[in-house]
Amino acid sequence: MPLKKDERKQKYRSIMSLMLKGENKNAFDELACMCGEDAGLFVLADYDKAISENQLRQQAKAGGK
Repeated sequence: MPLKKDERKQKYRSIMSLMLKGENKNAFDELACMCGEDAGLFVLADYDKAISENQLRQQAKAGGK
């Protein structure tokens, strides 16, 4: 069921607060849950694996310059 506008705003504030505190993994989990609640879009992703793969891509990109 879609979230109400105020509920969505509050969840985004909570997620941004986690990011500012450096709690990126918790923010990722909260965002994934919020998307599921709000739009019915569920993401099955491993945060640690995604970050690792992104770092490898960044290193490969930097090495190619």
